[in-house]
Amino acid sequence: MRVLKVDTEVRLPVAADAKKKENKNAMYEAALNVKWRPNEQKAEFKLDTLEIPEEEIVNLLNQRKESNPTYRVVIRADKAVPAVEIQKAMTIIGQAGIDDISFSTLNQE
Repeated sequence: MRVLKVDTEVRLPVAADAKKKENKNAMYEAALNVKWRPNEQKAEFKLDTLEIPEEEIVNLLNQRKESNPTYRVVIRADKAVPAVEIQKAMTIIGQAGIDDISFSTLNQE
């Protein structure tokens, strides 16, 4: 089983009723890490550990989806990230043709 490459600086939000994901597609998923830069009022997107422009994220995800139709993306957004930036992350994933999206949260602080 492949472990998601995550940005450890992302402080996940708490969702007390969150359910643990099934690991059936663990080898066929990526983490889209979204970190908030408060000084710049800007979100930073990383695909796994890659800091690449948004267009390249779309292209890379599209290639992965073409080679595996069950490919999915887990959004790991910092709890400080505004909703509009989460929407932007979902748009990036959607532009790559991926509709299997989940969110990573903690079930307690």
